Amino acid sequence: MTGMTRPSAAVRRFLRDRRAVGLIEFALGLPVLLILTLGGLEVANMALMQQRLTQIASQVTQNAARGTQQMDEADIVQVFTAARLTAEGTPLIQKGRVILSSVRLNPARSGQWIEWQRCTGDVKTIRSAYGAQGKGETDASLQTVGGIKATDNVAILVTEMQSTYQPIIGNAFSVVSAGRTLRAVSAQVVRDRTTFGIKNDTSLPSGSIATC
Repeated sequence: MTGMTRPSAAVRRFLRDRRAVGLIEFALGLPVLLILTLGGLEVANMALMQQRLTQIASQVTQNAARGTQQMDEADIVQVFTAARLTAEGTPLIQKGRVILSSVRLNPARSGQWIEWQRCTGDVKTIRSAYGAQGKGETDASLQTVGGIKATDNVAILVTEMQSTYQPIIGNAFSVVSAGRTLRAVSAQVVRDRTTFGIKNDTSLPSGSIATC
C-alpha cells in the first residue's frame, strides 16, 4: 500500500501559523460582548426612567398638597404642567398617564371615597387601580387606597403614574425591557385644608379641565 502523501511545506506553515487566532477569537466573541454591553445600557436606562417616574409622581403629590386653600382647576393645570416639564426629554408622558385622586372618608363613614380625580398624559386608556371619580361615595366598595385610610377631616392625595418603557436602542437588544410597564405611586395626607373638594373659580372652560 502506498503511504499517505505528506502535506506540502506551504500547507504545513499555514497549519502552524497562530498569528490570526486572537483576531478570530475576538470576532467570535464580539457579538456576545455587544449584546451584553447594549443590554447593560438598556437596563441602566430603564432604571433611570423608573427613578424619573417615581420622582414625577412624588412631585405631583407634594405640589397638589401644598397650601391651605381649596384646590382650583387652575392649580391642577399648573401641577400637571410642572410634571410635563420634569418629564421633558423622556417619553414618560407621551407613553403614559398621571392620575391624581383625592380620597376621603365617605359620607356614611363606611369606606373610602374618591371625591375627585384628574389626569394628564397621552395614553388615555390607562385607569386608576383604585377606581374612577365617585368610587365608594355611596357604598363600602373602597376600603383602603394602597393600605392607607382617610379619617375625619383629612384627605389623601394619591398620584399614580404609569408608562410603557421605550428602549433607546431597539427591541432586538431589549428582550428584558421592551414593552415593560413602569409604575409609581405616591400618597400624602392633607391635614391643613378645611375644604377638600375642587372648585373652578378661574372659570376654566371644560376643554381645559384635566378630567380623566
